[in-house]
Amino acid sequence: KTPHTATTSGGARFVEGPVMPRGGGEATTSSPPSEGAPDAEDAAVTSPNDVPRKRSSCRWFHVYFRVACDTRWGENLVLVGKNDFLGNFEPQSGIWMGCKEEASCFASRGSIEEKDGEREKVLAWRGRISLPAESLKEGTITVGPYRYVVVDDRVKRLRGEPAWVERTFEIPLGLRDGTVVCVSDTWQDPSAPPCVLRTAMFTKVVFRDALAALTKARRPNVAVIAPEPVEGTNWVSFRVKNWRLDRGGRVFLVGSSPELGGWDDARALEMALEFGAGEPSRSDPYGTWRVDVCLPADGMGCSYKYIVQDAETGKRVHESGDDRLISGREMKQAEFGKLLIVQEDGHFRHPGHWKGAGVAVPVFSLRSRDSVGCGEFSDLCHLVDFCAQSSLSIIQLLPVNDTSVHDNWMDSYPYSSLSVFALHPMYLSLSGVVKTCGGDKAPGAEADLAAIRVEVEAARRALDLATVDYEGTMRTKGEICEKLFHYQRESCHSDPNFATFLRENAFWLAPYATFCALKKVFGHSDHSNWGSMKNASYALVRRMVTGLREPEGSAGNSESTEDFGALWMDLLELFNPKRTGEPKSDFMVPFKGLIAYSCYVQYHLHRQLTGVVRYAEGRGVALKGDLPIGVDKNSVECWVKRRCFRMEACAGAPPDYYSMQGQNWGFPTYNWEEMGNDNFAWWKQRLGHMANYFHAYRIDHILGFFRIWEVPSSNDESAVNLNTLLPGLLGCFRPAIAITKAELDSKGIWDIDRLCKPYITMDLLEEVFGRLAAPVADFFLFKRHHYYEFKEAFTESNVTFWMDNANWGENFVAYLRADAESNSINLGDVVETVQKGLREILQNVVLLRDLGGEETFHPRFGCLQTHSFKALEPWVQGAISHFHDEYFFRRQDDLWRKNANKILPRLLEESRDMLVCGEDLGLIPHCVPSVMSDLGILGLRIQRMPSDSSREGEFGDLSQYPYQVVASPSCHDVLPVRAWWEEDYERSQRLWSRDLARDGEDAPPAKCGPAVAQAILRAHLASGACLMIAPLQDWLACCPSGKYSTAEALEERINDPTKSKHYWRWRQQCLLEDLCEDEEFQSTVRGMASRM
Repeated sequence: KTPHTATTSGGARFVEGPVMPRGGGEATTSSPPSEGAPDAEDAAVTSPNDVPRKRSSCRWFHVYFRVACDTRWGENLVLVGKNDFLGNFEPQSGIWMGCKEEASCFASRGSIEEKDGEREKVLAWRGRISLPAESLKEGTITVGPYRYVVVDDRVKRLRGEPAWVERTFEIPLGLRDGTVVCVSDTWQDPSAPPCVLRTAMFTKVVFRDALAALTKARRPNVAVIAPEPVEGTNWVSFRVKNWRLDRGGRVFLVGSSPELGGWDDARALEMALEFGAGEPSRSDPYGTWRVDVCLPADGMGCSYKYIVQDAETGKRVHESGDDRLISGREMKQAEFGKLLIVQEDGHFRHPGHWKGAGVAVPVFSLRSRDSVGCGEFSDLCHLVDFCAQSSLSIIQLLPVNDTSVHDNWMDSYPYSSLSVFALHPMYLSLSGVVKTCGGDKAPGAEADLAAIRVEVEAARRALDLATVDYEGTMRTKGEICEKLFHYQRESCHSDPNFATFLRENAFWLAPYATFCALKKVFGHSDHSNWGSMKNASYALVRRMVTGLREPEGSAGNSESTEDFGALWMDLLELFNPKRTGEPKSDFMVPFKGLIAYSCYVQYHLHRQLTGVVRYAEGRGVALKGDLPIGVDKNSVECWVKRRCFRMEACAGAPPDYYSMQGQNWGFPTYNWEEMGNDNFAWWKQRLGHMANYFHAYRIDHILGFFRIWEVPSSNDESAVNLNTLLPGLLGCFRPAIAITKAELDSKGIWDIDRLCKPYITMDLLEEVFGRLAAPVADFFLFKRHHYYEFKEAFTESNVTFWMDNANWGENFVAYLRADAESNSINLGDVVETVQKGLREILQNVVLLRDLGGEETFHPRFGCLQTHSFKALEPWVQGAISHFHDEYFFRRQDDLWRKNANKILPRLLEESRDMLVCGEDLGLIPHCVPSVMSDLGILGLRIQRMPSDSSREGEFGDLSQYPYQVVASPSCHDVLPVRAWWEEDYERSQRLWSRDLARDGEDAPPAKCGPAVAQAILRAHLASGACLMIAPLQDWLACCPSGKYSTAEALEERINDPTKSKHYWRWRQQCLLEDLCEDEEFQSTVRGMASRM
């Protein structure tokens, strides 16, 4: 593509660089015009009617951009910005750049005169714009804000600099004729270490006080000079960012030329701090350090570095690495003093990157002197104090959303959300609510409140158990909270904070409160069985809230879900004292009370959690949330946005080391096409809401945004409601490029049923059932040729054999009793044995039919090890092996990359600067690391679960961890360090001998004492990871006295992924107040964290 000249509506003209993939030839736009002469293109400008005219005498400024950016073959770089001549941030209208491999702008001290060919090579991209001076009346021309994006050959955005990159610079109109502006930018890689510091975790928490102090001590912009024409000199505007506020406040420039101090720190030039909006803002919290320097034409070849000065000690530190060189010094205008260079040098190169440590814990596991039955939001303040006193920077929590789907202990599972917006009532501090009561002059009010206080204390003592009693805690808290609701209901109406909460949250609160009321009335959350109310609509929710029927003829139960936020005043009216005394004969009154109660509970939860957020920010401790990949099928979301979910399928995970049968989580998978119709508005609302409470968040199973492991859901509704789930082993990827029938035909494979149905032979039955093989064959199967098939009564096997206590069990036992040959068989556990065996043979298939019903197929995970595959002819085995390997390891990568790039960037836009971490454990496609890197998403590393076992071995290599990851010795899905060490001693011995043992040391102890726990955590702290977050159990195991690890190690387990119905109930045995008073333990943790 040849350079193209265009003129914008504002008169600016730009020349596009040629579209060149990496390794292409030189871009013609990189060559400046001759001194004092316009471009050849300037003489060829035509009118809109293409009528030739004479060259305009209008004065033009030519601006040349250069940025080094490593791209992949076939990719192109585009400059986009807010100005119309920069395309208003649209790549299709931006400035196309040309690329060329050239010498970098760095050189070692004393080697400045080296030839360009002797320095490191970089891929430099260049482009140019031309701006008319006479058409502008101001004293300067402002270019920007602008940034760079990488596009494909169809100008589709692939990745780019973060949205917070907003470069600007000014061109003074007083420049001499023929002056050229050369802009040398530094590519802001989202995955670069400094970009982590741009997130809310640092701007709002870690560096909050330092930012305030820096702004307060900000000096006038005395170092910023508006260039005036000076014969034989060029102006250079040096700019750099310093986000390591823990490493100093003021910034200086020093270099080899006399104008830059001649490498004398005492003569270094002090730089001024500038902000894009004049003052610190969310878009520019750190600002940019700048100094403008006039250099003689013969001094443009100087080298330089930046210096940071500590605000307290006054010590000055040079940045690390080679010296910097001025870009554009080679242009011929430099010889005549007609060059203005904007040297945007990125970030100050500190000798090391910021690193921090933190603790991970479920809120329900906390224990304080005031908590009732489980940890509460208010308990987090004690944990914040402990972290602040122990040099821990972040607290990571499990999901805190309401999970009250079943109204029993199964709701202890925090990843099965009833609502992705509502907070869990279990975390409400009753004593915190009581403190907000008062001022009621009604007779007996104070006595009622005193009685509630007594009841709260009695509940605290009764529920102060070793583990969480979920049902007891929910029941007790609900009973007391209802009394507080009736006590405070009318006062809420006049509370401006309550009104604000309703106004800002009604968009989710109105349907959620209505759903909870309907759930109470119907006695269950299965909205598919709610008759005319099974589908949510704005009209339905409004009627439930107000009691007003829609005008006749309106579609009250349609799936129209207008903005529920418009109902906030109707919700507030539920608390109006004039309305709460409505006649009891109105059947809607109790229903309205249920809706008002949910609003009341959510308000106090919100109030308590936001109070924790403010407290944590003041103490310098960040909060990290958890974004579950799925929602429960009986959730508010599936009621309101049913079309956005594939209710016929369940999300899960393929088999791995910890779950050989795979996992089926029971959540419906997402209908991404439907969600994309409104540009993923639901996801944006979800993340925007999450940003109210957290400074960082973990994306649970981030692989699900590339592809999800989809398992068919049972077609029997009762089986679904009983949580009867097919194993994850029978799932497949979605989206995926499936194997077509035409592909199978091309290999001569025509008998599809042979591959898709269980292949059952007597050899298999005897291997699985032993002595029960014959009776099983007679009762369940019939023989067809040399193999067996299920009888018609058992053809719905996806329901029959996956249900517990199925009817066939009693019938089969009766059959065995009547069979004389089976009298010697022990019938005690025969049903369980047979059920397990039948499930095994049902999975003995090679291919799975696609859920779409088309003639497309997916290889069953691990099908090459099945009895069915091994019975195939060798030539068929070879063909299936080829399809298997291509399906799992080759053909999906581009599809999954495109899927993630379609979804994840839009989600990150609404993250409001939260630090984003992705749980990328399991079977990792090749495209995942690069996409996460391009988007600046931190990964997760658990040493016992190496991301690449073929390279790292049995355990991850901590010394090779990249900066952009979170290192953890364990997590909620695996055993804590102490339990793992003692339960899997053979593996722990191998870890000890490989990484931890010192010369001459004996074998490691069988018990994981404080020394062992400290050694493991210290090794993780010494890794290259940005963050090391360890579960609370692992930190407590480091206590020198061992007093926090007296319980059995296995009792500290939070979850067992191999059990689909696990009770999440672990609770710490010590009080948080005791941890805050334990100076010895704090010193131990502080000493470990300080050595990162």
